[in-house]
Amino acid sequence: MCSRAPPKRSKYEAKDLTAKVEILKAVKAGVPRQVIMNKFNVKRSTLSTYVKNEAQILQAYDSDRFADNRKRLRTAAHPKLEEALLRWIADSRAAQLPLSGPLICAQAEKYALKLSIEDFKASEGWIDRFKKRHGLVFRNVCGEKGAVNEGVVEDWRAGLPARLADYDPCDIFNADETALFYKALPDKTITFKGDPCVGGKRSKDRITVLLAANMTGTERLPLLIIGKAEKPRCFKSIKKLPVDYRSNRKAWMTSEIFQAWLRELDRRFSAKSRKALMVIDNCSAHNNVSGLTNIQLLFLPPNATASLQPLDQGIIQHVKSRYRKQVLERMLLCMEAKKKYDVTLLSAVHMLAHVWSNTPPAVIANCFRHSGFVRDGDSLEAGDADVNENAEEDDSRFDRLLPPDVPLDEYIQIDRDVAVAGRLSDDEILNVLGDEDPDSDCETAPLMDACEVPRRTAKEADDALKVLEDICVVSPDSMRGLHHLHELRKIVLS
Repeated sequence: MCSRAPPKRSKYEAKDLTAKVEILKAVKAGVPRQVIMNKFNVKRSTLSTYVKNEAQILQAYDSDRFADNRKRLRTAAHPKLEEALLRWIADSRAAQLPLSGPLICAQAEKYALKLSIEDFKASEGWIDRFKKRHGLVFRNVCGEKGAVNEGVVEDWRAGLPARLADYDPCDIFNADETALFYKALPDKTITFKGDPCVGGKRSKDRITVLLAANMTGTERLPLLIIGKAEKPRCFKSIKKLPVDYRSNRKAWMTSEIFQAWLRELDRRFSAKSRKALMVIDNCSAHNNVSGLTNIQLLFLPPNATASLQPLDQGIIQHVKSRYRKQVLERMLLCMEAKKKYDVTLLSAVHMLAHVWSNTPPAVIANCFRHSGFVRDGDSLEAGDADVNENAEEDDSRFDRLLPPDVPLDEYIQIDRDVAVAGRLSDDEILNVLGDEDPDSDCETAPLMDACEVPRRTAKEADDALKVLEDICVVSPDSMRGLHHLHELRKIVLS
């Protein structure tokens, strides 16, 4: 009697990142492991390894640090040095600085010295392995500074629907910063225009504003405003602001402020069991924050924000235009009353919050769509709402209020070239890495002042539970309600 030989599994081929992500999606969807193993031709042990390394695989895929066709995530002999070097490279790319192999090797030697790594040699072999480990390609910078590589834009846009597929459109966000000369009046347009404002006297007249909204335009997160003064005098006696406010001496976004904002948002989403995707650019302050549980970061390609960043498709200009319209209207009222008009930080905060809260959801959604943020099967065609739909009406009102020698667009965009963040020094990069410990028990101070939940005492919680118990006693389903309250009491008062 002859026995049938077991079927031979076809020869195994190493999977690229895209395939690994597809396998992990199947696992999450509850597909039986045997079905996955047969479909993707992987062994049980290999599948278990993918599941074990899920966080690393997804982070590599979503951050674009590795090429999508990479087979292995090779580890380095000096991971902290390479992580610092990757941040330095991202920072340099964000600043549109040319990079080369010898320049990177020299920077690696500097980090080795600072980290007390002995016998490290940034040889040609090392730089080749480093580039392969991280899927890096260094091209010569040519043409106009910051020129957009259309091929990179189209490739990234083509792969976007697959990256959005796991998220509801309401949970896909874009965040971006812009600088604002909040006190600027039309007669100062020529003075302020083109000033990068990296310091000096004029820095006290500017703020940095972080805007964040979701893909449907239905959720606009509270504005984060960064000023120079820690406690502005005009904020005295103000108990609550309609925005979140932080400060530093240059009124810039910093990695510390961004991380605190992002971690607090992550905590809020975690409390609601909400998973979200946050799309951001490669600004030096946007370091890849570790330890997030409910927010996945997706970085835009360098030099491509003008084409791919939804907030850059007219949302930021819309907010600035409406803000300056309010400034001019208040100025006109003061002129008619023969009073001097001066914009305070408090009035600027309230005007910005008003403009942001009244930005039409359809306008935001169209800007996402214009950037290529559509899921498979959706149309790229924009809807009816347009960010400039009231442009003619607004323009005529502005013309009436502006001096004849100051064009409207020039006044609106006087702070277009103003810096929102500075480059990190070598020591700052290493310090940031030293502070990042996903297992740390350290808590970041809550940042969302506009949405703070007041702390309650144990006695207040106990009193509230007693009231609920009294209500449950007379309800038709009292036993089930009392049981749940008993469990809640153990959690809250333990």
